[in-house]
Amino acid sequence: MSKINYRTYLILIALISALSSCDLTRRLNQNEYLLDENYTLVLHDSMSVAHLDSAFQDSSRKYPEIKSEYLRKDSLTENFSKNVDAYEINEIIKQQPNRKIFGVKFHAWVHTWPDPEKVKEKAIEKHQKTDAKNEKRRIKDINKNIKRKSKGKEPKDYRAPKQYRSSVGEWLMYVVGEPLVVVDSAKVQQGTEQIETYMLKHGYFDAKVDYRISYSKKKNKGSVYYFIKEKEPYYVNCVNYFILDNSLDKTISYALQEDSILKVGQVFDFDLLTKQRNYIEQYLRNRGYYNFSKDYIYYDVDSTVGNHRVDVKMGIEKAIQNYGVKEAIRVNHKIYQIGEVHVFTDYVLSKQNIDDYSDTSFYDMNMYYQDYMRVRPYVLSQRIHIKKGYKYRDKEVEATYNQLADLGIFRSVQIQFKEVATNDEGGLIDCYIYLSRQKRQSFALEADGTNNGGNLGINGEINYTNKNIFRGAENLKLSLAGGLEVQQLLTNQNEGVLNQEGFNPLTSFNTIEFGPRIRMNIPKLPFIDQIVAKNWAHTATSFGASLNFQQRPDFTRNIEEANIGFEAQVTNEFFTRVTFGFSALDIKNESQEFLDLLVELNDPVLTASFRDHIIANGILHFVYRPNRKSFFNRLESYYALNFESAGGALRFLMKQFDNDYQSGKTYNILGIQFAHYFKISPELRWYFTMNDKSSLAYRFYGGYGSPQANTPQALPFEKAYFIGGSNSVRAWRARTLGPGTYLDESFSRRFDKIGDFQLEANFEYRFDLFDFIEGALFADGGNIWLSHTQSTRPGGKFNTSFYKALALGTGVGLRIDLDFFLVRFDLAMQTHDPSLPEGEKWVFSDKTETNTLRNDAGLDDYSPVFNLNFGIGYPF
Repeated sequence: MSKINYRTYLILIALISALSSCDLTRRLNQNEYLLDENYTLVLHDSMSVAHLDSAFQDSSRKYPEIKSEYLRKDSLTENFSKNVDAYEINEIIKQQPNRKIFGVKFHAWVHTWPDPEKVKEKAIEKHQKTDAKNEKRRIKDINKNIKRKSKGKEPKDYRAPKQYRSSVGEWLMYVVGEPLVVVDSAKVQQGTEQIETYMLKHGYFDAKVDYRISYSKKKNKGSVYYFIKEKEPYYVNCVNYFILDNSLDKTISYALQEDSILKVGQVFDFDLLTKQRNYIEQYLRNRGYYNFSKDYIYYDVDSTVGNHRVDVKMGIEKAIQNYGVKEAIRVNHKIYQIGEVHVFTDYVLSKQNIDDYSDTSFYDMNMYYQDYMRVRPYVLSQRIHIKKGYKYRDKEVEATYNQLADLGIFRSVQIQFKEVATNDEGGLIDCYIYLSRQKRQSFALEADGTNNGGNLGINGEINYTNKNIFRGAENLKLSLAGGLEVQQLLTNQNEGVLNQEGFNPLTSFNTIEFGPRIRMNIPKLPFIDQIVAKNWAHTATSFGASLNFQQRPDFTRNIEEANIGFEAQVTNEFFTRVTFGFSALDIKNESQEFLDLLVELNDPVLTASFRDHIIANGILHFVYRPNRKSFFNRLESYYALNFESAGGALRFLMKQFDNDYQSGKTYNILGIQFAHYFKISPELRWYFTMNDKSSLAYRFYGGYGSPQANTPQALPFEKAYFIGGSNSVRAWRARTLGPGTYLDESFSRRFDKIGDFQLEANFEYRFDLFDFIEGALFADGGNIWLSHTQSTRPGGKFNTSFYKALALGTGVGLRIDLDFFLVRFDLAMQTHDPSLPEGEKWVFSDKTETNTLRNDAGLDDYSPVFNLNFGIGYPF
């Protein structure tokens, strides 16, 4: 964590103000106007564009006064008609203003920063130098080859010429910067034509679009107003079907009974025609019509019916049998059956003939391999749903591809079909599946240094992975991790962590942690019939176990864990996982000072956190990600729910066999009290795409955990809620915020802050800066609370005034997109700190009482607190 004083913050504000006030038009030529804004307005039915001319007569006025009675009431809303999107209209306008970041045209400002004449002169000079260097290289290579020829040697190829490198000015102007967008009446006219085309496409055949430009000569800027006269849309009067292929009549009628997208009475829209074509194509290809394409479907639209009605005729042509003749032969569409299924289990491009492989037959499939079958045949057969003798279906091809790729052992999966026979009744196609395998085994060694609040440390981990250990695509991962850290003693926060001689690797590391982990992932679910899971994109069973030994100055802790999990991607939208786990925590060798400290603090939550316990739990995890986007395909959503319970079944069984049961009695396993609690945690996310350069992201997370009868004091430490960190409220470090308005007047952060409730909300505005650099503006809010009043944490209990205890952090972020992963830096400021005294919680409020408390604790006066976070990937 770093602290930045008021002066630095004011400098940042001054810089942003300077950018916003910078004169972008100083580089414009005479009679050129910077495009300031585009406005799209819908005129009232009784008004014409001519009524607006008076508003644009004074060209010195930047924003003309347009009387409200000229406009439709909903003219400024996002959707002024059922099937017309104002955002889409704004995007199809030919000429767009320069991009903005926080209301500032940053890229345009960078473009105008360098002097273009100097940049041009520098570019010419650099081009000349580069050309001169290349000419010297060329002459040198020629002379070398002349000498080689004289010695009877073969000449060498000439070296490639050196590439020209842009100057800093060119990079600023054309890579980071963006040329100024100047008002161009020709492009504005094209924009009106594009809007008219868009309106026609969505059923407004009589819509008219016009424009007016408002110039501000003093500021050399212009704003364009597009005025739309919608008029009444056209509606579907009737839909007639003309199918030349009589064999398709019954199938098409079934398809339309199940889901007819084009319906009588709705507003006519060309997008509906496209959707119906796609639907019918998919419907037929899932019923054996392998060669059917939506190109066979055509429409005739008759708008002369009158009364703003259209008649729609949908026709389906016969198939083309032979492309080689001058006149195509039209025949009925055929239903195809699967012939032979050929599977190349370790295909390489250099061996494309069947004779290059050994083969075996399994479940009516021909499997080809080199040397030996590296994957058991039944593993592949369970995931190949293309079966000999069955009708061709697109959905079975897709399911086969998804499930083979999900095994994780193939570098690529290709599925091809070859037509082998046809007749009047139908056709026969053979299927070829090419599987290119990945490297089976790998080792990885990782090491990093840590700085946890000033505590230095080093961590290391060695991993062994085998992706097909038992030839069933089982993924085995063995890990051994360890670390050393300089840890502050909990019993004496006033002493430094290092001795008087400074840092000594042999003596300063006082915390040791190490232990092995094993994890096995099997790509199937036990006791689940493959017919049931046939269309599931992903199924897996996982086993895991770990041992962890931690030695600290105050105590020694051992953690043993084991779990089994079952997961399935039931549909493209719905994912679920069920996990059963068992863990044991054993704390021993506590120092007497540490035990005395727990007694002195008299904190039941803290005491429970350092008590031996066993957890036998079950976790249900659900994720729902709708494929359907709302708000005209701009809004994506994500919903998750976690439910966890532990100890309930064990306690119930023990009570049944306990003849001496009394209320409040607790039970043990192997002499250790087992945890008893339940938790529920919902999470909601929304991602709104503004345009191809920027988006908005929202997240809400909640959590509630309730300790139950066997451990009523508190949730186990590792199951309690905490807040803060690089993926949470980023202005606070992890586990340093809350609970509620509780303030540790020593400001020592001696123990992690945990709670039973959590509420959190996050917002991010994400935008492209240039190339692979992205920026973000964000705000995070939230806190944790306790379920019971505790004298040791006043203000920590959840109550109806919880909103007053919400912390708020705001900041800016920088993201570097390296394709295979994204590196993130977020700088966040503690804007509202609920733990501070009343009236002093906001960052710029008076801090008289806060400073008194800090001075009593031996600390300096309060200054705004900034926290710099580093992360991989987006925070949510």
